[in-house]
Amino acid sequence: MMHYDVAFIGSGHANWHAAVALRKAGKSVVLIEKDRVGGTSTLDETTALTAHPQDLASDTDDFTWADVTAHRQHVSDTQTQQLMTLFAKYDITLIHGTGILMGKHMIQIGSQHIFAENIVLGTGQHAVLPAIMGKEYLHDGQDFLSLKQLPNHLTIIGAGVLALKFASLAQYLGTKVTILTHGARAAKNFAPHYVTKLLVRLQQAGVDIRFREPVHSVDETATGYGVTTESGLTIATDYVLATTGHEPNTQMLGLENAGIYTSDNGIVVDDHLRATSHNIYASGDAVAKTVAKTPATATFESNYIAAQILGDTAPISYPVLPNVLSACPRIARVGISAAEAAGNSDYQIAQIPYGKLTGTKGPHEVAAEMTVVLDAAHHLVGADIFGMAAPTLANALTIAITQRLSADEFADLTATCPTAIQKITAHLLPLLASTTPEDVVQLEA
Repeated sequence: MMHYDVAFIGSGHANWHAAVALRKAGKSVVLIEKDRVGGTSTLDETTALTAHPQDLASDTDDFTWADVTAHRQHVSDTQTQQLMTLFAKYDITLIHGTGILMGKHMIQIGSQHIFAENIVLGTGQHAVLPAIMGKEYLHDGQDFLSLKQLPNHLTIIGAGVLALKFASLAQYLGTKVTILTHGARAAKNFAPHYVTKLLVRLQQAGVDIRFREPVHSVDETATGYGVTTESGLTIATDYVLATTGHEPNTQMLGLENAGIYTSDNGIVVDDHLRATSHNIYASGDAVAKTVAKTPATATFESNYIAAQILGDTAPISYPVLPNVLSACPRIARVGISAAEAAGNSDYQIAQIPYGKLTGTKGPHEVAAEMTVVLDAAHHLVGADIFGMAAPTLANALTIAITQRLSADEFADLTATCPTAIQKITAHLLPLLASTTPEDVVQLEA
């Protein structure tokens, strides 16, 4: 039986960062992975879905689904190779198989058993298909991204972040798209007025979006499928994609053998991410938590757990982390949103139409803008961003928020890189430097 200081079940962002940090500190480490090294859903839902022409920087205008799948495969292969090289460099043991807890220190992988002083569960999550008639005809995001070619007509159940990402990409590539959702809103974690802008763009491009249309059933037809809603609406389509939710991977892990509890949202942990009293931690999408389940969050948790095992005793305190909706155009959110700040006299809200101010070109970028939130001391505390530059801007603004940069400090930071960011943030600096509220536009978010 092999003994390790730390055993990780899962090899995605939730685990491998900690594995490297602990190995550098001299701990013996093992990673147990039953699927692809580096995880699956994070890669598919982020890198593959950013494969618009701007991202691929193609020399040709003939952007196709084949470009998307090739980009996805390239990123997958590159990531796997880089991680394998990293694990070899630091002598991190990798075991392929399903890890099952046999107690608070014992893990079984097939016929093999290992003992670990500490265990970290970073098993991620998986898509859940809605329980409707004809469920067997539904597909999840993994299925969709594995298609050799796009269908002529795609019907998407749900209007969350993933639905809008897929709809944006499929429509761009010439597929007719219908979105059916039971609710009255889309992408609820992002600024409503920017989500509305995105929806209008999709509708103008031909996407049929139906709110308050819960799906009742899916039937196979002679030419494809028929999707029927509870109101009686029937849509003839070639492919049905369900994006209605995810579920943490907590089954078949032997959690009960270690006294670990779960909720519908994942593994229950304390404020040190401990799933048991002292030696088993949980990280990433498998954790029951209120913060967004994103790769950035998982990475932060992974590094936090490494510090805990090395002796830090501070409870977890999440930093400001950006969140991005990778549709076309993009939407990003960082810190306190305008919706959260609206009506609170402690905050001021201002809109910066940077698409017009910076002279950007293109049908999407002219309307690009950001809504920023400042506190009473005129420090930036949050932003909602609309436009293809949203992810890059969100990263820059995250630094400003986290470090509570003054106008002069932020100017020095952006001046080191004379790009579009410098031009855009130049319009933010007067707000950060302001000592009176006259120049700040109050908005209802």
